[in-house]
Amino acid sequence: MKDNFLRLVLVTNKTVQGINEYLRFIELCIESGVSSIQLREKSWDDESFRFAESVQEILERYKIPLIINDRVDITQRIGASGVHLGQTDCEPKLARNILGEDKIIGLSVGSVAELEVANNMPIDYIGVGAIFETKTKPDVAHVIGIEQLKKLKVASKHKIVAIGGIAEHNAGDVIATGVDGIAVISAIHSSGNPKKTIESLLNLINMNQQNIC
Repeated sequence: MKDNFLRLVLVTNKTVQGINEYLRFIELCIESGVSSIQLREKSWDDESFRFAESVQEILERYKIPLIINDRVDITQRIGASGVHLGQTDCEPKLARNILGEDKIIGLSVGSVAELEVANNMPIDYIGVGAIFETKTKPDVAHVIGIEQLKKLKVASKHKIVAIGGIAEHNAGDVIATGVDGIAVISAIHSSGNPKKTIESLLNLINMNQQNIC
């Protein structure tokens, strides 16, 4: 499951939709080519846990990874493929000790200083962002941009997935930096045709990765 899972990551954004409706949306996205799901919940209650279990059941059928945002305990409890940690979440070495070598661990990075520390961490990838301004996180303190992303890619010892404001009009520029994939929220959730948007993003990924090679 660890191969190529960063290619096109869908980050969940369940808001007013019912769980069953949103699960159908997730399954449509998987069938359209999304390579993994990062599950974000603002708070965890019984409904959130049932939702996570349902997503895990779907992804097990399709054999693609479910990455839980922040919560090592939830990752372990439902048997998800891995966890994505922020800079103030569980320390990656502790997460690795708890989850074992087979689980995926990602870490958010927003600067060269954080990257240098991450290079020595027992993780599988880093998430770099926000690359552009994004409505999903309007309070983001620092926009990285393409030039800084290029520098982080060169300096990183781990695979990189870029996130933050990435959509069809700029995804090609992001992939052209050499990153291993992109993570998107609004580009797919706000699309009137998620299947078409995913296909378009995958075409951009394919074209720009071929140019890199």
